Amino acid sequence: MNGKLRFALVGGMALAASAMSAQQTWRRSIGGWGPDEAAAVVQLPSGTIAVAGSTGSFNVPGGDAYLLFLDEQGALLSSRTWGTAGVDRATAIGATDGGFFIAGHSNGAGAGGYDGFVASFSADGQELWRRFIGSTSWEFLADGKAASEGYYLTGTTYATPGGDADIWVVRMSASGDTLWTRKTGSAGDDAGWGVCACTSGGCAVVGEVVVNDSTTDGILLRYSSTGELLWTRTFPGIGSEAAHAVAEGSDGALYVTGVTNTFYPYDQLLLAKVGADGSLAWSTEFGFVSDWEAWDIALDADGDVHVAGSSSGFGSGGWDMYLLITDGDGQFAGGRTYGGGGDEHGYGVATALDGGIIVAGSSTSYGPGIMSAFIVKGDTAGFTFPESVETVLDPVGIAAPERTAPRIFPTLVPEGGAVRLVGLPGRAAYRLLDASGREWRIGSMMGGADEIQLQGLPRGTYVLEVQPAQGPALRDRLVIQ
Repeated sequence: MNGKLRFALVGGMALAASAMSAQQTWRRSIGGWGPDEAAAVVQLPSGTIAVAGSTGSFNVPGGDAYLLFLDEQGALLSSRTWGTAGVDRATAIGATDGGFFIAGHSNGAGAGGYDGFVASFSADGQELWRRFIGSTSWEFLADGKAASEGYYLTGTTYATPGGDADIWVVRMSASGDTLWTRKTGSAGDDAGWGVCACTSGGCAVVGEVVVNDSTTDGILLRYSSTGELLWTRTFPGIGSEAAHAVAEGSDGALYVTGVTNTFYPYDQLLLAKVGADGSLAWSTEFGFVSDWEAWDIALDADGDVHVAGSSSGFGSGGWDMYLLITDGDGQFAGGRTYGGGGDEHGYGVATALDGGIIVAGSSTSYGPGIMSAFIVKGDTAGFTFPESVETVLDPVGIAAPERTAPRIFPTLVPEGGAVRLVGLPGRAAYRLLDASGREWRIGSMMGGADEIQLQGLPRGTYVLEVQPAQGPALRDRLVIQ
């Protein structure tokens, strides 16, 4: 394996296969008093590690996009919030020619409801332009990549004749003009999750499509630079499958990762390789005993595959951030968990300039607030030395918790997730209704401390009504994806 450090999972223990590498390694938990998370990470050509996500700290009532910049030793160089007066969440970040960009979604600007956004920055962090993309219905951007011909973006749109959700694909020029958009899907609620730009031009998009009332298939769509659908590959099963991320190999093949529950009564991590012509080279699953999931994928210079996700049954307790490493044929080469007694999730992964691996996500075990951005820089096998986590209280405009405006967070929730009432003192009663007014949950909770669990609820649009003991009622829409 080119002299890399490798390890295998034997009897629940990680065994080192060779001597420690000399790369910079560290673990950081960064944020303010409220809920903060990292969704995507990239190392810029300058060596700066750039992280994008969302924040409920820093006196931003609706929540803003959150940008962090670290040096190669893990020191926080700078941070900033970005957004509107509404809810803003960054889900993608990437290098551009001379700078970087972020993409995500917002309900504070655009055509109405939620809309996708893209913002471009110079190398020194000056915003060059921002664009909002969407309709009077809801649109969410989940991922975006920069290419020589501009930007390729994907997510979910509700601008369909029946009001259900479709996979949404957008191509923008380098200056931010929308060149074309595409929608595809079934009669149910579908979702676009990941995109990569292809070296031969165009892009590959992954997501999930409904195949009956209760299950989904993963899907891979290959588009030309002009928006022509070249071919489609599905990942079917007797259970539900979803494709969350895609990356291109040096031979033009596409590596896809996501989740499947076809083989066991819990979710497994799905990994597949698809040829440049759409033919399936191989497909495999990882995980056992508990739920596993994957959200991002990257390939290193040797063609090894790095997958970022989470495991609910292997690690320190609760959910733990998980890094899977395989060779180009999908053969297991290493697995590493990061976490404490709370919950950690991995959402973004990038190959570092020194050959190491960077994983970004969220943590409730470490940090000053109820949830913090969690960034790990490992060596080629994901090890960090030491394994302790350094907690950083971000100095960007910190406001005391009692001054945080009351709000519901988040409003875009993964299936089986939870929401909190942030900045709301005391106990409050709540009702959760679907779009037709049907009541799904009622109860009471302590603001900022308790969660409303959403397990068992189908995907779709909901309304959460909250009545505090004192003060006006809160009412906001939620989307369970």
